[in-house]
Amino acid sequence: TKNPWLNMPSKSPYVLKEDLDKIETFNKKLGKKYKIFLLQTNRLPEPFVGNHEAPVVLLNLNPKFVDCDKTSQTDGDFSELCRANWSHKTAKYKFYYLDPKLKCHCGSKWWESRLGDLVKRVDRARLVRNIFAIEFCAYPSESGRKLPKELTGDKYRNYLVESAINRDATIIIMQGTKRWHEAIPKLKGYEKTFELRNPQNPTITAANLYRPATEEDFKKLTTRLSRIRF
Repeated sequence: TKNPWLNMPSKSPYVLKEDLDKIETFNKKLGKKYKIFLLQTNRLPEPFVGNHEAPVVLLNLNPKFVDCDKTSQTDGDFSELCRANWSHKTAKYKFYYLDPKLKCHCGSKWWESRLGDLVKRVDRARLVRNIFAIEFCAYPSESGRKLPKELTGDKYRNYLVESAINRDATIIIMQGTKRWHEAIPKLKGYEKTFELRNPQNPTITAANLYRPATEEDFKKLTTRLSRIRF
């Protein structure tokens, strides 16, 4: 399956050309009244983060845009790491939000808190190589409750998830369970798919995992992350 993210423009608007009209129409319909749902095209999209062959895959809604984030998204370290990730290039910190270079980035703070017990229990050098996060929609907004349908990256997104199922990866749906099930029906019957008890606070802890929900099963998850190397 062709990776469309290799065709991202080098300057704003950072939108695949096939999506530009659809996103402009989507934003226009929402207007200023629903500002929190507007997709930001002056920020780099993030269809996925991490190692695309990882044993643990996290499914999210879309990258969060916050006005307080003054860190550069379009040049410097973030841009370099993000664009390298689109092409699945090898890197020391494949899950770049755990790279010390980005420790002041709002996205890094979000992921540090949401990875919860994984950050505490798994050696960071292995964790950054063994997790892969996929966004349902690559374009950022303040809230992902409203998202456009049938964007260019959807087919490649589904391919990445189906590849995870085929390699027997552990999959955790952090947010948007209904959307993910509709897009990829295989997830419903996949026995290694987990959900969170509170998707409004998508923190990966033993207490917040819906299935399995025991401390012992969470230990098995962290053990898998610790043992596998890439």
